[in-house]
Amino acid sequence: MELTDSLNASLPVSSQSNLNSPHPRFAQYKVRNNVPDQYERRRRLLEEQKQKRCETFNASRGLIEELNDVTEEHDMEWTAVKAKPRQCRVYRGRLMLSEWLVHVPEDLAELWYLVPCPEGRRTLVVATGGNTRAYSKSGYHLATFQSILPGGNHDDFKGYTILDCIWNVANYSYYVLDVLAWSNQPMLDCETEFRFYWLKSKMEETSCLSRRSNDNAFPFVSLPYHHCNVSIMTNIMATEHLFGQDGPALDGLLFYHSQTHYIPGNTPLVGWLKPHMMPVVLNVPVAPVYLQKMESNKRSEKKKNRRYCKSKDVVGCHDSMAEMETNILDDTQDSNSESHVEEMESEDKTE
Repeated sequence: MELTDSLNASLPVSSQSNLNSPHPRFAQYKVRNNVPDQYERRRRLLEEQKQKRCETFNASRGLIEELNDVTEEHDMEWTAVKAKPRQCRVYRGRLMLSEWLVHVPEDLAELWYLVPCPEGRRTLVVATGGNTRAYSKSGYHLATFQSILPGGNHDDFKGYTILDCIWNVANYSYYVLDVLAWSNQPMLDCETEFRFYWLKSKMEETSCLSRRSNDNAFPFVSLPYHHCNVSIMTNIMATEHLFGQDGPALDGLLFYHSQTHYIPGNTPLVGWLKPHMMPVVLNVPVAPVYLQKMESNKRSEKKKNRRYCKSKDVVGCHDSMAEMETNILDDTQDSNSESHVEEMESEDKTE
C-alpha cells in the first residue's frame, strides 16, 4: 500500500466542512437524537486512539517520508504571488480542526487546555529542503520564504518541521498553535500535553524565531496554553489585549483534550467558542469589548443581508445570521442537544 493511502486510512479526514451553510446547531434544532453526542464521540475516539497507537505511529512516519517525494519547487515569493496558487495534495486536509463546544466536558478543568486564538488565517507551515512554505487548509501554496525553523533555510536543508499556525497579515506574523513534526521528529502520535510542552520548549530554545531578520522573514510566535479552571479563564477573558496593545484581536478560544493525538480533520476532542459565548456556555464573564464586538458584528451582518436581499430581489428575507447567533447561545444551554461539526474559520476568511 502506498504511503499516501496508508496515511489517509489511518487518519481519516472529515468531509463535513461546508461553512457556507447555516450553523448546524441552528439548522438541526429539532433533530438531536440522530447523531451520537460529543460525550460519546469523545470517549469512542480516545478508545480507538489507544487501540490504533501502532498504526498512528506508522502513519506519522509516513507523512515525513512523503515529504521526501515532494520535489516540486515553488519560485514565488510572498510579495510576488499574483497567479492563482497551486494545490499540493500531500498537504490537503492535514490540519486538526475544531467543533463548536456544544457539550461541556465534565473533566474540562482536569483534562483540557485552553488556547486563545488571534484573528487570522489558519495555515500549515512546512519547513523542508532549505525553504519554508505556507499552505492553506485545502493544500494551496500561499508563500515561500526563509526561516530559521529546522529545514527551512539554505543552511539547514536536511530537516523537516511542520507547524499548525495562524497567519495574521496585520503584523506579518505566524502564531503557532500546534506541532506536527519538529526537526525530523514526527509528533502526530503524541498526546496534546506532550506536543504543547515540546513546542514551548523548542520555541524557547530558538527565541530568535519570534523576531524578523534576514534569516527569518516572518516572526513565529508561540501561543500560550492554559488549564481550563474558572479563575484562569476569568483572568484571560478580562484582558482586552491578549496579544499586546498593537497585536491582533482575539478571534476565539480553542479547547484541546490533553490526551488526543493530532487528528487531521474535525474532531470533538478540540472545541471552539467565540469570546461572547463564554458567559453562556461556561459561565465565565468577559470584558465588555467582546460583547460590544458581538453587537457590532450583528449590525454588520444585518446590513450585509439587506444589501444581498436587495440586490437579489429576495422576498421575505430576514436577518438569518443574527437570529442564528442568538439561537446558538440559547441551544448550548441544552445538554441533550445534538453535536455538529464546523471548522474554526472559513477558507475565504480575510488573511
